[in-house]
Amino acid sequence: MGRIRIVDDEIAERMYLEGKPLGEIAGVFGVTRSSISDRLRKRGVVTRRDARIRLTPQPMELAYLAGLFDGEGYVTIVLSKSERVHQYWLQIGIVNTNRAVLEHMEAVFGVGRLHARKPTARSLECWKWQATNRDAAHVLDLLRPYLRIKAEVAGIGSEFQARIRERNNNDWRAEMKARISALNRET
Repeated sequence: MGRIRIVDDEIAERMYLEGKPLGEIAGVFGVTRSSISDRLRKRGVVTRRDARIRLTPQPMELAYLAGLFDGEGYVTIVLSKSERVHQYWLQIGIVNTNRAVLEHMEAVFGVGRLHARKPTARSLECWKWQATNRDAAHVLDLLRPYLRIKAEVAGIGSEFQARIRERNNNDWRAEMKARISALNRET
């Protein structure tokens, strides 16, 4: 990916304030969405993602949700490859046939999105609650003291997100992905 030039910051800001999504702006400049978000933040622009309020539930609620996450949840580092760049990001989620419990998860943490998955001949209709990057790390940091099965993988996920900016190294990112994948195979 290319680097966005300082003169382009003004154009990117104008595009964002006109309602263009970060991904579309990133495509124009040949950089990542997070690069555009970082540049806008440095210019004092609060993006919709930054403006979202992340909530901190009560300990009893965290214990319940940690049990749900231990049994039904997942933590992974996703790799998206294109011709010019390999992008890594933290992703967590829960897949369940009970939509209400996932809506509760979304409401309690104030982050994530709910996606419907259509039924097939072999499965019921189900929903997936999913959070990525900083939102995912926020949830993992809150759940981790209560997790039993996924505590170690949650720790690696949190570390990955906390250090991804300082470790601009795809070898390190691939190593973290491999560590999480190996732990996921064991559980």
